[in-house]
Amino acid sequence: MNKMKKTFLFILLALSIVSCTYLVESFDDKDHEIVQLPDRPLSLIFSHNINGETHPCGCRHFPLGGLPQVAGQMEKIRKKNNILYVDTGDTFFPSSTLPKSVEMSLKYAADNLAKGMDKMGLRYFVPGDQDLAAGWDFLAELSNKYKFDFLISNLSPKIKIKHKKWAMVKNGQQRIFLLGFVNPEVINIKDRLKFLPVFASLESGINTLKKNGYDENNKNHRLIVLSHSGISFDEKIAKRFKGIDWIVGAHTQSFFRFSKDIGKVKIGQVLSRNHYLGEISFGNEDKYTVHEIRDELKDVLKPNEFLSFIDAHKAKMKEFQIKEQAMMSQVHSGETVQKKYITALSCIECHNDQGEHWKKTPHALAYATLLNANEYKNLNCIKCHSIGLGVDEGFNNAEDIFIVDEEVENKKAVQQKFLAAYKKLVKPIESSRALSSEKTASYTEKILELERKHQITHNFSGVQCMHCHGMDVEHPFEEESKRNLVKINPTSLKNKCLGCHDPDQSPNWYTKNDRGLPEKPNWKVIDKYYKRFSCPKS
Repeated sequence: MNKMKKTFLFILLALSIVSCTYLVESFDDKDHEIVQLPDRPLSLIFSHNINGETHPCGCRHFPLGGLPQVAGQMEKIRKKNNILYVDTGDTFFPSSTLPKSVEMSLKYAADNLAKGMDKMGLRYFVPGDQDLAAGWDFLAELSNKYKFDFLISNLSPKIKIKHKKWAMVKNGQQRIFLLGFVNPEVINIKDRLKFLPVFASLESGINTLKKNGYDENNKNHRLIVLSHSGISFDEKIAKRFKGIDWIVGAHTQSFFRFSKDIGKVKIGQVLSRNHYLGEISFGNEDKYTVHEIRDELKDVLKPNEFLSFIDAHKAKMKEFQIKEQAMMSQVHSGETVQKKYITALSCIECHNDQGEHWKKTPHALAYATLLNANEYKNLNCIKCHSIGLGVDEGFNNAEDIFIVDEEVENKKAVQQKFLAAYKKLVKPIESSRALSSEKTASYTEKILELERKHQITHNFSGVQCMHCHGMDVEHPFEEESKRNLVKINPTSLKNKCLGCHDPDQSPNWYTKNDRGLPEKPNWKVIDKYYKRFSCPKS
């Protein structure tokens, strides 16, 4: 029997070495875990502030992030090193509140993101304030559903959620000791008391690690603190607990291309949405690397299972979004339907020169980007690729982005036929920015022709005239006193542009700070685009 046990353990260890998986040596479900890795170089990979994003939205010129792309970067590292993958929170939801109107889709996205990260080998997770958006029951469900462990060293014993207080990873002669902390001050008031004070818990945790073999003076030992606290609090930890080797932080979305060192303690953070991954490779001298997650990384893995994973994710998200938006009713004023914004098809009937100019710009094809990225049901994307989302004069529901003439029967069917024709027309467009002005105008003309053919009175899709011109819905028959057309202020228009062309979507529109991050608007660059897109005045 002993011989059989030894043979079984040998086979299990061999499989572990081949697959680079974790071999759990001992654990206590309520306390800690010790795992054994095969003897290879070791890298700790960390992410945080993903904000529920599973893939690039499709409208950025040089997209960053996405699970298929992260998987490619992981594969590149995994070919050389063992990977210990951790995340320090604000991961599953875009904010700390969960609007009822999008609860179904955001919960699904959060669960699927957890599933994807689990498939990539996430080992330890420290929750943040945004992760509590759907409540503790949702987090408890995730903790039971997936293989990764919640690592929370300062959770109140009153909270019954599966988690570890500490962990040790054995990798050859190396011993990596991990603690995870949530700063109660960054959590909403109703949940703050569910976390114990950090400093007292950290002192207790370090003492526990020492009893289990941690030796601050052993060159092969590392003490890693995974912290969801914000950079200021992380600095306080570093100043008080000088024996810590690394603090991997989150919450404030600070970005360090090089570790921030306070004495011996090194701090790392790498920004949001999986646009960057941090790597700490352990050796005689630890090395800190920031990986930019570019789109071409998805091609490192062939086949890349996460490409089909994202396709299925988008399809399911669309189902939820259709259900959610069906619950939103169009706003009516008494018995009279609210008058709608005038859209481009009407504007260009009178403003011919301006219309010809607009047709040549990528703004006219902005909605094509969403159609080809299969994000045309996503209101978060639609808001910058349409006019009038969420207001009485516009639309509330992605299906109502096209309004059919009142005289037409079976309006929903006509909307769907128009959408199908629109999608078929723009499918060849890989990037609207890459098209010549003549080709752009050709596509725009064909879209306008489709509007006429299907009797679409209002097509709110695309960036169009009323984004800049705040006209009355009665135009051109409004009172003269209401017209502000001639009073357009270039400064206010440029600031409107920045509402969508933010540092995330248009980083080249901003000056960069000493860490290489977009900081302030670069008005020279913005002026160049303003001149290019401004309509002729005559």
